[in-house]
Amino acid sequence: SEAAGRWTLALQILDDAKAAHIQLNDIVCNAAISACEKGSTWPMAILLLDQMVSSAVEATLISFNAAMSACVQCFNWCAALQLFVDVLAPGLGLRADAFSL
Repeated sequence: SEAAGRWTLALQILDDAKAAHIQLNDIVCNAAISACEKGSTWPMAILLLDQMVSSAVEATLISFNAAMSACVQCFNWCAALQLFVDVLAPGLGLRADAFSL
């Protein structure tokens, strides 16, 4: 589908924003992760989530759900379950019972 092919454009916009030193927020990052889900590119969705966690951008319930959905879309159950386990890590403040796939 047309939406599935736009994940590369979403990532390019994200990269351009970083290069221009524009401060990203969770909404922009979540949109990029969702674009990866639609494009069935789960490795990039996980990479973006990891970048959020390691930067000043707070990964939210929406962030983890979008990344897990990208994994499930590609039948990568192991990666989806690993993300679920990661959510339970102390310090994230996310509740496991709030997720849906």
